[in-house]
Amino acid sequence: MMNKILEVEKPLTDLASPRKGVTAYGTEICVCCGKDTGVPADQDIYLRVGYIKGCGQLCGHCARLYS
Repeated sequence: MMNKILEVEKPLTDLASPRKGVTAYGTEICVCCGKDTGVPADQDIYLRVGYIKGCGQLCGHCARLYS
């Protein structure tokens, strides 16, 4: 059985806020690929698309890929 290693782009640390998982613009970062999701960090988790309880926010691409 082969293990597949995924290379992901991580957000630039210069743009990330001290709060982990949030960009300088106040939007969530995808917990899978590290890209900006465009979802406001202060949006209620029950109103979000692609949020996984206990894990975090996924971007649209990863949400479609892993659901």
